Amino acid sequence: LFIADGHHRYQTALNYRDEMLSKLPEEGRREVSYRMMTLVSMDDPSVTILPIHRAVRGAAHFSEERFLRQLGPFFEVHRLEGKGDDMQPILNRLREDSSVTTSFVVCLRGQKFHFIRMKETASAMETVPGNPHPAVRELDVTILHSLIIEKMLSLSPEAQDSAEYIRYFRDPAEAVRIVEKGEAEIAFLLNPTKVHQVRDVSLAGQVMPHKSTDFYPKLLTGLIMRKLEL
Repeated sequence: LFIADGHHRYQTALNYRDEMLSKLPEEGRREVSYRMMTLVSMDDPSVTILPIHRAVRGAAHFSEERFLRQLGPFFEVHRLEGKGDDMQPILNRLREDSSVTTSFVVCLRGQKFHFIRMKETASAMETVPGNPHPAVRELDVTILHSLIIEKMLSLSPEAQDSAEYIRYFRDPAEAVRIVEKGEAEIAFLLNPTKVHQVRDVSLAGQVMPHKSTDFYPKLLTGLIMRKLEL
């Protein structure tokens, strides 16, 4: 079983069970040892992962020109025509290479969009710091946060964990608006993580990076409840 949604609830259920086992009679121990869940085939075509886009602020002495030069050794960089109020052509360009290599759309102030695609000669194995497991190292979000945000924008992993520096958006247009309003210097639009990547990372005994999966559709809540008789 792979937990697509609800890992915090699952961990809380384990903690609650462990806390209550010594306090309850046998019937109560049985009650706290089970939880409801919904099982869905990973091969079901309706199982979808949505992308989570990023807007970044606070990069020290940020310069658009210098940043684009820093991308050069690792990525092909192509200027895109487009506007924030019509994102579809930009998103279509991003999705074209989603099955080939790592790619992003970089959004700079003034509605300047750049499509960047990792070069074949730039191995993620060699460029990502920290030596994470190969299944994690090759994820788009790992390359974005480790190679681009940490090494090029000089935001440490600790800084990245702070909402002060990175904001996350389901709506790509909202990430672009944040940049245009001056609340961030740069936004990154991503392709979604693939279901098989979640499987591979899990089978390797690893966990997915922060904000790398947004499974869809969500289950409706409140229709079924489980009453605990303790």
